[in-house]
Amino acid sequence: MTEAILLSEGSFTCTVFEKACGRRVEYPECLQDNTLYERLGRLTGKLHALSKSYQPQERNGTRHDWSQNWFLQNIDLIPKSQVGVRTSCSSLIKTICSLPKDGRVYGLIHGDINVGNFRVDDYGEITLFDFDEAQYSWFVEDIAIQLYYLVYVYGGKDGKGLREEQARRFMNHFMEGYTLEHSLDEYWIKQIPLFLKLRELIVYIGAFRNWDGDETFSSSDNPWFKDWIAESKVRIENDIPIVNIWG
Repeated sequence: MTEAILLSEGSFTCTVFEKACGRRVEYPECLQDNTLYERLGRLTGKLHALSKSYQPQERNGTRHDWSQNWFLQNIDLIPKSQVGVRTSCSSLIKTICSLPKDGRVYGLIHGDINVGNFRVDDYGEITLFDFDEAQYSWFVEDIAIQLYYLVYVYGGKDGKGLREEQARRFMNHFMEGYTLEHSLDEYWIKQIPLFLKLRELIVYIGAFRNWDGDETFSSSDNPWFKDWIAESKVRIENDIPIVNIWG
């Protein structure tokens, strides 16, 4: 249910949704829930299997391609002084564009599966919502996005080891569920680090939407965020994925 509202300062669309059943699985609970990972894997696999046969009913209803992601299109949110980040962005997009693309591995994906975008009921059933970032991309990007949000919370001196431990556990349980509904060649699983770098770049660009001119965000009262933004910048500039357990 939608209604368009036109005002002098712009147009808005009001929407009404049925509330999803269940509860949100918050941090840090979501970092230890192996059963959740398996169910997310099965849900994601089913979505990708269905995506292969999906055809939009209207041509003007087609979602955009991954490269048209709003944040990638607004790279200028990042200060011009961050030449290294901008250079890495261009290089990463060029590399991803060179990947093979066909209907077995590429199609409509959710584009933003994370703990804020689903609810789990008392029976463990997951209701996925918030399809605002649905786009055409490689199916493996949907996997990398989920992994990213389960490892980016670990930073500092012990961060690398904790991220690797979390990544292995997530992938083991996630793929148990995923392969029940859909299959991806090992080649694509090994491309996850590429898409982890893409997600980090998108999240990094998003951090500058409310930028006040201080590239270190020293005015922020969130120490985790300040540590993350600093570490993220280094990873992006040096073309390093946040975690790589694939060699």
